[in-house]
Amino acid sequence: MGMWVQAAGLALSVIGQVQQGQAAKQASEGQATVLQQQARHEERQAEIDAGEFRRDQLKVLGSSRAARGASGVQLTTGSPLLTDDEMIAEIAFQTTKIRRGGEISAARKRQQADLERSAGRSAGIGGFLGGGSTLLTGGAQAFGGGGFLPSSSASASATPLRRTTQPRNAGGIGAA
Repeated sequence: MGMWVQAAGLALSVIGQVQQGQAAKQASEGQATVLQQQARHEERQAEIDAGEFRRDQLKVLGSSRAARGASGVQLTTGSPLLTDDEMIAEIAFQTTKIRRGGEISAARKRQQADLERSAGRSAGIGGFLGGGSTLLTGGAQAFGGGGFLPSSSASASATPLRRTTQPRNAGGIGAA
């Protein structure tokens, strides 16, 4: 009866290790999915932010041009034109910078998701390997501590094996 209890305990331990590995794998997959969603959100938000920035800055530029035009300043030549060109270039640069920041943040989230998936796969494999190791160790202990080999006390009292017959052709090549 004790052997059945030991076998049942061994089976439960193996099953527990495999299930623990699979649970860790599923948790990592869930976390990776969340990180992928966050990456998409980062990109969308950066696009929205860049669009809002551009729109707001072009409104400021338009208001500035309107005020200068109302005061009689010539807008198509000289310093006012250069000022407007510089502001348009800066708006484009900052808009690109906002978008790029979102892309970088999203890429980091995707890398984290990949790492989570990798950790999940490792945990799943680790669960199977741990279960297999437990099964082998428990099996070896169940069969006398040394697997299928005789226990140390039995092997100490056993006489060494001796060959009882001579090998064929014991005298060498061509011996009669």
